[in-house]
Amino acid sequence: MGGGAGGWNVAHRLIRMTSAMVRTVAMMLAVTVTTLAIILGVALWALEPPASPPIRLEHEITAEISPDRAHVVDVLRRDNGVGFGLGAEFVVVRLAETRPGATPIDLVVFEPDNVDHLAIRLEWRDAAHAVVGITPSKAAAPEVRSAFGVTVEVRR
Repeated sequence: MGGGAGGWNVAHRLIRMTSAMVRTVAMMLAVTVTTLAIILGVALWALEPPASPPIRLEHEITAEISPDRAHVVDVLRRDNGVGFGLGAEFVVVRLAETRPGATPIDLVVFEPDNVDHLAIRLEWRDAAHAVVGITPSKAAAPEVRSAFGVTVEVRR
């Protein structure tokens, strides 16, 4: 009987050791899978392109260069690009120097009821004064903005 009990002890020890080994291997496998998932997540995050700003669609309505050819006034139709019925269209009066690399400045931005029904007139009075007339008009007084030594008067 002593031999039978000793055999049972050996078998019991082998089962416990095997069970411990299986648990250890399972834990190592879980750690390995978790580590690989973290590495893959970091790699995908690093490869993801940076978020881009919303697309603004611009269409030139009219533009005029100043008599001295130093500046240009643009009147643009700008769509904010949101879409799904949530977007908006704006009219933008922009001034820029004509030199290469010059950055234009948005002087006046407004949202009309309907961009398609606007009549826009743009003229330079002299090299330092431009007038933009936009009808139909809702504003009581013209908006006057200056930049680059030029005054732009927007009547709407």
